[in-house]
Amino acid sequence: MRDEYDWLYLSPHLDDAVLSCGGQIHRHTREGQTSLVVTLMAPDPCWPPPSPFASRFLEMCGLGPDAGAVRRREDEAACAVLGADTLHAPFQEGNVRLDAHGQALYPDPATLFGAVRDDDQAVRQAVTAFLNELPRGTRVVAPLGIGGHVDHQIVRSAAEDVFGSDLLYYEDFPYANKWGATRPFTQPASAWHSQVIRLSAADRNARLAAFTRYESQWRMLFGSETAMRVKNRLFLLRRGGERLWRHQPGKSTHE
Repeated sequence: MRDEYDWLYLSPHLDDAVLSCGGQIHRHTREGQTSLVVTLMAPDPCWPPPSPFASRFLEMCGLGPDAGAVRRREDEAACAVLGADTLHAPFQEGNVRLDAHGQALYPDPATLFGAVRDDDQAVRQAVTAFLNELPRGTRVVAPLGIGGHVDHQIVRSAAEDVFGSDLLYYEDFPYANKWGATRPFTQPASAWHSQVIRLSAADRNARLAAFTRYESQWRMLFGSETAMRVKNRLFLLRRGGERLWRHQPGKSTHE
């Protein structure tokens, strides 16, 4: 790992940044720029899982007690396709975090994709401290939080505290594939500036190839390889590439 990168991509989980930004990361590599994908929730999970919901998630992914190691290897393989370095932090995912009484903080989808609980602020503080110690990044990219997953909310909030107005935002895929999904997260419209990153055929192919390295995730997320290809193609066609956002007045631009 370097002391400084051209690009830092902040990923709540072991796939988010690559699913959302894989094409542009590959483009940066082609152009001689360096990228580091930082995954915040990347430890070995609590075992046994603290709720039936967490158990079902691991079952759908075909994962067991070694889930953390398996998913970290997948992420390293995906980032290798794109030419990016990886850094994995030790914070537990929301679906296995516990409250002070040892009970699951987010025991079902409604809570996991709802408001961050008041008694879950310790992880946000820890994520903020971790971000303060990262290698320097000329540009830092965080999730908008589309979909509402509590981990995406926490990473965005912590990144805003650390990087302020210099922060760029990516559209969380596949959540952002729903028509109009980005709009609620980029309001008021006059204060948000979007930039479309054009992708070559090689960039698009690398993005899709990186997806397939997440063997425990892509079937759960998309159902089939055909569905994965179709949803990926629609996502890129609607935008003309991958889109980044900055919180400031301005019109959309293309590069």
